[in-house]
Amino acid sequence: MIPVEKALEIVLAHTPSLGAEEVVLTEALGRVLAEDVRSDVDMPPFDRSAMDGYAVRAGDTAGAPVVLEVMGQVRAGQVPDRPLEPGKAADLVLMRWQQIAYPYLDQDAPVVDAVVRRGKASGVETVLVAGEPVLRDGRFTRVNKADMLEALAASLRVPLEPAEERRRRLARDVFPHVKRFYDGWLDEPARDPFYRPSSRH
Repeated sequence: MIPVEKALEIVLAHTPSLGAEEVVLTEALGRVLAEDVRSDVDMPPFDRSAMDGYAVRAGDTAGAPVVLEVMGQVRAGQVPDRPLEPGKAADLVLMRWQQIAYPYLDQDAPVVDAVVRRGKASGVETVLVAGEPVLRDGRFTRVNKADMLEALAASLRVPLEPAEERRRRLARDVFPHVKRFYDGWLDEPARDPFYRPSSRH
């Protein structure tokens, strides 16, 4: 076993100090920013909803396109404080109640509490944003998830940069030293029958 100082010396000896350089955005993949980058314009550059969707009365949209006044907001854990009046709109997220209530839910349990405590993203079926469904039947309407994942996978299949190769070699070289340093720390006799992290004495 080697001292911590020696292990640190080995790590630092194999860790190159990289300088900063400017590159075009298309060549920035795999790099790390040398300093913070802040935008001087609003993103997105247009008015958009920060809500999960809008609830509207079907009769108010019969003559679409129409403009409806937003009557209020209902945040997570809140309930509406007034009914939805004609000509007004509210955010809307539809979830499968079976997923929330199964296998058992006390009949006296408040609905909001049940949704907040048991609701999961996988149970969301429909989300309306600015009156438009962005999620329908659990699927995004504007983004093909499978295509996006394949594009991401393709971007990650590129060959490793020399710096990445060096980091991998460094990890392989240092690992035996780290393993020897911690050898015996979690040995069975030392912790039995106690909880592992608390068994040293």
